Amino acid sequence: MKVNEIIADVRNTCRGIALDDDQLIKMLRELEGRLYSSIYESYEDAPVYTPVEDCSSSLLIPEEYADVYRYWLSSKIYLSVGDYDRYNTFASLYATALDAFKCFYIRNHMPKRVNIRY
Repeated sequence: MKVNEIIADVRNTCRGIALDDDQLIKMLRELEGRLYSSIYESYEDAPVYTPVEDCSSSLLIPEEYADVYRYWLSSKIYLSVGDYDRYNTFASLYATALDAFKCFYIRNHMPKRVNIRY
């Protein structure tokens, strides 16, 4: 999935937002870094991480779990404008979507092997 698709979806959901694409891309870059270091990094077949740079960049999470990105951006947008009720709603949706993705990824990928010596 591409960055421009996520941004377009979020702009349709959060109408009237005053953030430009560069600010939204920065938020996505932050999330991608967190995802890579907390999930992907400890698995053998982790994808190559390249930070999000522009609207044509590809994202790490597959399209069927793209709600993680949508909910993350929506929650960050509402937090930045001080709408805490909507922020809490989208933060909760983000946590649920992230949990679903983590379960999927852990179920379908092997962790890196560690040689333990005594």
